[in-house]
Amino acid sequence: MWKDMHNLLNLEQTNYQIPDKVSDLWMTNTKEWDACKITTLFGQQTLDVLLQIPLIPGDGPDILCWKPASSGICSSKSAYRVLATEEAANNPPACIPVQVLQILYKVWPDKSIQPRVKTFAWRLLRLALGTASRVHKKIPSIHEACSRCGNIEDEKHLFFECSFARAVWFASSIGLRVDALPSSERGLHIQIATILQQGPSQATTGMIFSIMWCLWKARNDLRFNNLNWSIDRVLHEAMAIDNAYSLPIQPGYESQHTHTPPPISNWPIPGATNAANTHMEDELKIFCDASVCLQNSPGSNQTGIGILVLSKSTRNVSSASFFQVAIRRTLEPLEAEARALLLGAKLAVALNLQVATLLTDNQVLASVIQARSPRTQPGHWSLRPVIAEFQELASTRRFSVIKIGRQENMTADTLAKKARRTTVPNSCLFSCQALGHWSPCYMSQMLKHFDWGDLYPISVLCL
Repeated sequence: MWKDMHNLLNLEQTNYQIPDKVSDLWMTNTKEWDACKITTLFGQQTLDVLLQIPLIPGDGPDILCWKPASSGICSSKSAYRVLATEEAANNPPACIPVQVLQILYKVWPDKSIQPRVKTFAWRLLRLALGTASRVHKKIPSIHEACSRCGNIEDEKHLFFECSFARAVWFASSIGLRVDALPSSERGLHIQIATILQQGPSQATTGMIFSIMWCLWKARNDLRFNNLNWSIDRVLHEAMAIDNAYSLPIQPGYESQHTHTPPPISNWPIPGATNAANTHMEDELKIFCDASVCLQNSPGSNQTGIGILVLSKSTRNVSSASFFQVAIRRTLEPLEAEARALLLGAKLAVALNLQVATLLTDNQVLASVIQARSPRTQPGHWSLRPVIAEFQELASTRRFSVIKIGRQENMTADTLAKKARRTTVPNSCLFSCQALGHWSPCYMSQMLKHFDWGDLYPISVLCL
């Protein structure tokens, strides 16, 4: 936008001088966009774009941020990733056989397969394994012969045609006769797919690749260390590797460990018995969380924010206020969490509180706030505007930010998820049933003058 901005400049106007820098577009002695000046100089469309750019409070110097890196600092690693992505887009790799993709789709999400076996499977299927014949093409001094039988060692020979591999497959629980497998010109995806489709129940994806992984280890030990594995050792290690992550799921496990949010009237209010909260008995506590749907599905372009304000009134009666708030666009998860924390701080300021404790389940966010240096330690470059605004609000108050567990923040999380899925009403739904609130409710009085900005309140409930 900044590159093409001067193409939109209205040279016929005489009310304003042509700006030299961005700050010339701000109102005098403020950090707010001068809407009249921008519209006169560049038009309404430019103003609409500029109003979406957050301005960082304070007088610190401007900082150039490298967006591909979370720190905002350009490094050779992040630059390489950008160039590699562009190269892949401009010169896509050769077409991958459908069967290869189908096998990888089975392997990668399977939690019963060890990560090292998954990596091996990917290298094997993508023809990236350093067999003797493949290495020989790059380094002719490396012999391409099999260490056991002297034949040319490629994937097909190493895993299925060598006499040692044939004996391992036949002695395994799969009981495979490799001479019955179909042949392929390149790769082993056809053979592996055949075993998966026509093999016995023991021929699981994990067991197949565990055996192939141990065959590869046995080959390397023989070639480089002159250690000869027995067939029993290959099968014993393959069985151990396959069983290591294959923990049986007990019947009813999911139902026992899946939490269904209770009705709002029964939502738990975190008590002072929690270890993280024992030192802040008399302080107002604000639990903050956000919910974002990263899937591009209809109706998912909304970010939800949940706030739980837990306080103790002068009548020594605990009360809680539940906020459901929406942002009508999808934010990045970290930015959404930061916006939730900022909203909690704004509510504390609106309630004229000098002391408050804000709680979040995001470790990165809590660490950045506690570091008190958003310019040098922002956690992520996109957090700088939000963190700077938070610190300006807290500069004259004693606000503390504490990282808590997700289970402790369950109520705010439930509020955020409901807010993300709820259609924004024409007006905020408010209800006060708190015995400790004076009439009229101080929360409702605060909300009458609260500036929501680009936030849309859905409901506020006091209990």
